Amino acid sequence: MNLKPNEVGVFALGGLLEVGKNAYAIEYRDEILVIDFGSLFPDSSLLGIDLIIPDLDYLHQKQDNIVGLFITHGHLDHIGAIPMLLDRVKIPVIYCKGLAKGLIEKNIQGNKKKLLREFREDDHIKSKYFDVTFYLTNHSIPDAYGLIVKTPNGVIVHTGDFKVDLTPVGEKANFAKMADTGSHGVMAMLSDSTNSMVKGFTSSETKVGASINSMFQNITGRIIIASFASNLHRVKQIIEVSIANNRKIAISGRSMENNIKVGRELGYIDADESHFIDINKLKNIPPEEITIISTGSQGEPMAALSRLASGQHRSMKIEPGDTVIFSSSPIPGNEYQINEIVNKLYQIGAHIIEHSPLMDTHTSGHGGQGDQQLLMTMFQPKHFVPIHGEFRMLYEHKKSALELGIPEANIHMLTNGEVLAFDEDQNTRIAGRIPVEPVYVRGGSTTELSNAVLRQRKQLSESGIVTIIITLDKTKNNMLVPPVFSSRGYVYLKENKEVTKKIVDTATQVTNDYLKHQNYKDHELKQLLLDQISQITYELTERSPVVIPVIMETV
Repeated sequence: MNLKPNEVGVFALGGLLEVGKNAYAIEYRDEILVIDFGSLFPDSSLLGIDLIIPDLDYLHQKQDNIVGLFITHGHLDHIGAIPMLLDRVKIPVIYCKGLAKGLIEKNIQGNKKKLLREFREDDHIKSKYFDVTFYLTNHSIPDAYGLIVKTPNGVIVHTGDFKVDLTPVGEKANFAKMADTGSHGVMAMLSDSTNSMVKGFTSSETKVGASINSMFQNITGRIIIASFASNLHRVKQIIEVSIANNRKIAISGRSMENNIKVGRELGYIDADESHFIDINKLKNIPPEEITIISTGSQGEPMAALSRLASGQHRSMKIEPGDTVIFSSSPIPGNEYQINEIVNKLYQIGAHIIEHSPLMDTHTSGHGGQGDQQLLMTMFQPKHFVPIHGEFRMLYEHKKSALELGIPEANIHMLTNGEVLAFDEDQNTRIAGRIPVEPVYVRGGSTTELSNAVLRQRKQLSESGIVTIIITLDKTKNNMLVPPVFSSRGYVYLKENKEVTKKIVDTATQVTNDYLKHQNYKDHELKQLLLDQISQITYELTERSPVVIPVIMETV
């Protein structure tokens, strides 16, 4: 990065060209303001990885300049990496609100809880160069806020995750403050792009609540309803509908239990203990008086609904006559897993209700093109930066900005680590980039894995491992015994004796030919065995297992 003393720099440590691990920063001279620090769940290619979090190195190097971490809302892709951040970086204070504060408190230990400071919407949090205030917005979780950051060169708005919901569950968004901010001039707007490929406006959350209530009134058996545990507005409505229809509520899934507990403690869910029942005691309740709220709406293998569908849930089983409602839409890439679960549920005899044009079981917490353009119109930014989305989403968001007349030169498609600099006249340039590499979390510890390691893991999962052991008599320069071959996950040896023989014969030939040379070198023989056996395994089976040659010597 090569920021000049009079320039404000804006950059992302994560959250661009991806949906997840949001982390953004604004820097001016010797101050850095950090916005969100979230985590991302890995896809199937990242074997052995639990979480992916934003790069920590730059903040660690500049930790004495950090004025605070500002949290827009309590979803994991905005707060999930905070425990790892606090282990590595000195953060003086974390500004958060309500539910976000409660969820962060559950995940950090001891004295670190003292870093949390709850803000009010009209607060002005000032440092030497920055002045930060907030505006309430609507999302799928209570206490979702956008940030208004006054810098020496102009105002920067960060929308957080949002949609325009005129009949929300909970408080209404502060449109007056948004419009007032826009009327006084906004230098740059950083805006959520998640639903930028969806035309029109996102429908209201209360519409889903009314639809679910109608379904409940017409279902006579047990209801198992699967949703995101983090969608607390949805969970709140499911609980209220269950109570209104005289159903006891059981909870299945640890994240669902934790989020409902925090929501009740903070008053976002108004339901006393008498409305809930332990999932182990369902046999004592008539089926028409039971609602089970479950995790696993995206087909996650270890989530509660997956275990129910496969008959591996320790506390209950799906029974014929049960109704399973998916109160969600498939995240792209999860369709196969969800279909697998749906098929299993049908086989058991359950009735399935999924979101469709005829069944409103879900609406997004992110605004579509209409919502996005309305916010742009209110804030009237000079510069526009689409954030929080894959490249195609950022691109479509850019097109929406162009339609409103924002000049293309003032729309900035950035990548993670790329620094957008604003000078005193609000002109921009790319002021270099900071290094940002994904940080992988395994069992609570962070590590940086090379692509080579990840490729090896993928190779092991797909083709297995082959080991060939060569035992040499170093004094006579020959093999004591024929090569020993073994494999795991490659082929079943008893049924592939011809494959085994050819691999052993290849290893024997390679070793004998090499031992004719007087200057024997261990690493050279290993490399020859690796090359030749890798080639023969692919020729024989069209698979490429990891090949490990082992040389043992006797003196």
